[in-house]
Amino acid sequence: MEVFRTDEFYVLMNGESSLWCNRRTGEVDAKPGWELANSGDPECLGIFYGLVGKIDFQIDGEYRLMLIKETEEVGDLPDGRTVMKIRSVVFLYPCGADVSAVELGLKSCKKHKAGNMNMFEVPQKAALAKTWGQIKSATNSIKTTTQQAAALATYQVKSGIRRDVKEREKFERRILEELMRVFTETDSFYFCAGPPGSREADLTNCLQKQHSERSDTDDRFFWNRFMLKDIIDLNLAKAWILPIIQGYVQIEHCIIDKVTLGIISRRSRYRAGTRYKRRGLDDSGKCANYVETEQFLSNGEHHLSFVQVRGSVPLYWSQPGYKYRPPPHIDKGESETKAAFVKHIQEELNIYGPICIVNLVEQSGKEKVIWEGFTQQVMQYNSEVITYATFDFHEHCRGLRFENVSLLISNLEEVIQEIGFCWKDKEGVICKQKGAFRVNCIDCLDRTNVVQTAIGKAVLEVQLTKLGLLPPEGNLPSSLRTTFQSLWANNGDVISKQYAGTNALKGDYTRTGERKLTGMMKDGMNSANRYMRRLLYDELRQCCYDACQGEPISNPSTATIAAHEFLELVAAPVYSSRLHLEQELLLGIAVYHLSSVELAGLNDAYYLSRFKDVYRQATIDIMQGIVVSEDLGGEDDADSAATAEHVKLLIEDCKKLLISDSSLILGAWGLINADPLSGDPLETDMDTILILTRDSYYVADYDDEIDKVTKCQRIPLSDIAMVELGPVQSKNKAQPHYCLRLRYKLDDCIAHHTFRSSNLRFFNNVAIVIKTEEEMIESLRAICDCLRVALEVADEGSVQWHLGAPLNKVQSQTSSNNFLQANPTIPRNISETQLENIKNVALSNVTSKFSKLGNTF
Repeated sequence: MEVFRTDEFYVLMNGESSLWCNRRTGEVDAKPGWELANSGDPECLGIFYGLVGKIDFQIDGEYRLMLIKETEEVGDLPDGRTVMKIRSVVFLYPCGADVSAVELGLKSCKKHKAGNMNMFEVPQKAALAKTWGQIKSATNSIKTTTQQAAALATYQVKSGIRRDVKEREKFERRILEELMRVFTETDSFYFCAGPPGSREADLTNCLQKQHSERSDTDDRFFWNRFMLKDIIDLNLAKAWILPIIQGYVQIEHCIIDKVTLGIISRRSRYRAGTRYKRRGLDDSGKCANYVETEQFLSNGEHHLSFVQVRGSVPLYWSQPGYKYRPPPHIDKGESETKAAFVKHIQEELNIYGPICIVNLVEQSGKEKVIWEGFTQQVMQYNSEVITYATFDFHEHCRGLRFENVSLLISNLEEVIQEIGFCWKDKEGVICKQKGAFRVNCIDCLDRTNVVQTAIGKAVLEVQLTKLGLLPPEGNLPSSLRTTFQSLWANNGDVISKQYAGTNALKGDYTRTGERKLTGMMKDGMNSANRYMRRLLYDELRQCCYDACQGEPISNPSTATIAAHEFLELVAAPVYSSRLHLEQELLLGIAVYHLSSVELAGLNDAYYLSRFKDVYRQATIDIMQGIVVSEDLGGEDDADSAATAEHVKLLIEDCKKLLISDSSLILGAWGLINADPLSGDPLETDMDTILILTRDSYYVADYDDEIDKVTKCQRIPLSDIAMVELGPVQSKNKAQPHYCLRLRYKLDDCIAHHTFRSSNLRFFNNVAIVIKTEEEMIESLRAICDCLRVALEVADEGSVQWHLGAPLNKVQSQTSSNNFLQANPTIPRNISETQLENIKNVALSNVTSKFSKLGNTF
């Protein structure tokens, strides 16, 4: 496909079809390809690989055309069609100023280079016998200074007319930049390489639907349908209709096992968005984060596929995101919820047949209200074609016992057999899938991915047995198991990125549902400046989705996006009460003061609820001519109490994660690593969790630079040689830190853990803010008392005690022998790194949960 420019039009060419965009009015029309012969002297700007559609910002009818600039081949589907991944896109502004081929960045068209006199080629048909004008090469085209000045003057006149929408245009620019990142960095958009508009180009349907008598494009997964709606209605436009899916596709060939494994996830375009911006369902019964995942297997002429879906809990509910893990609540009454729920369930039944709902939401605590609401709606619907299975994932799998997911799978074996899978060969369809699993947790991310992987593994084993490639009750071959794990792990990565609205989710992080642990740590420790960066990027990503799907974008979002520019400031903003300040400047001032407070050494956490009040009040003050105080970001007692409560929840979650039997736990504390080599003497926030049990103590160390817990150690009480408590001088601090040092036996040497107090302590499971050095010392003494009792109960009376005297500096010694390793009974197929390092990285991926803190003003 090629892009041409004339004085009046941009022309997109695709074989015998062309799409004409009027550069003055913006109107789009589809014509036969030979029409370009009548356009004078067109200029080729380069080649592209497909039309994504139009991005319309509803300003004077102006829009951008999104073209596919680069692609990457993913692999071949069982029916031979090739799947392509979009690597990058480019935006063409039909009504904007002239752009050169270099500025547009498309690959040069070889057949239209200068010197080639037969540059424009079309199939030789009698009806299309035309005399073509010479086409200029964009790379060698030269415009006169007068022409350039005229074009610039015209554009400036337009800009002058639109001065009242200047800020909106700035917002559009940020949207386009973010869309560029979405298509370049997320590995989320795919299409089939068949001719646009043909059945071969359809990737929205699964294998079973693709080969049915009627396999129209699935409107749910036709992600760019709204962007193409004006073009779809045109005559002769079939060649430009390229259905694109948002999701994930991976296809792997297992040479040893002579099979091909693949996975295709298709995200619904309805209620599209990021976490906390899109929850539950809408009036039409469409759910947020709705994804259909197809797992397929090919062996020779045999092709098998299995489909399951995930989607947000189908209720009207929300979860205000201004603090960590806020309590969800139901937003509408019983009658309204029932009407939307019925629409959702009936659509599921019409598409898939019988449904098995697997609800992984917690049945107690904050998620209880959602579990009860969902259960009530299912019971009231009371259909014999719905199987409802509830499994409190966090309760059954606490203490890293993820093998307990097998309890759920064993109870679903009969349902798995009844639903079956699609199987076809060269003669046709052997059997069809009769139903689907609908799996959900609160976010439909981590817990859902674990369970869907386990279901997929159970089905794969049945399929291989049917093909004679696996004996009954046999285990997957190692190479096939590794490939299967990779497919589902990568799928979980990308699906989570899309809904979380951040690129910070790295593929080597393990997501198991307990990732909320470090999300809370991020909530309690991250600076306001970093918080606002994540907050604004989530908001920006949501605006991108809304623009692509034709959803209205609110004015507050516009001001928020514009504020991005101020987050890059390194100097204090200059302001005056006499100056008329725009909204984004006010936001920049607030962010600056929050950052300056942090840089000044105040270590309190700043939550969005606090920031909203500060920002709004500062705005009112400046508008009224009141000078904004320098302590704008200061924290009051209520904020400190909120921080303490969140850290308490963090420690409670850590106890659940590491210790399966809570009765063994004697105490848990949030501390700071004071090791002379690995610790930071200037650190003021908790970076270590110490858990004391009847026979051991556990230490989880968090590294803020790479956003993960780097190790989690278990030391038996019998290995403790000495407990020390006293001041340790640091070269970076005038006053010595008071530290607790635990020396323990390590092979033939003595190693140690050294801690100092954070700004929190716990008494009778109640978090208390520490404000003085004396209180920090008292907190460490309380820990010593607990250690003394634990050692006495364990009959470890040989431990030496040195309390109060200055501590000598000692060299750190570590060993991997006491690091927690993965439980060998955990199914390795249930997470992105197959849970091989679950216990020493279970707290990883802080930034993913940070987006849960909220993203609205």
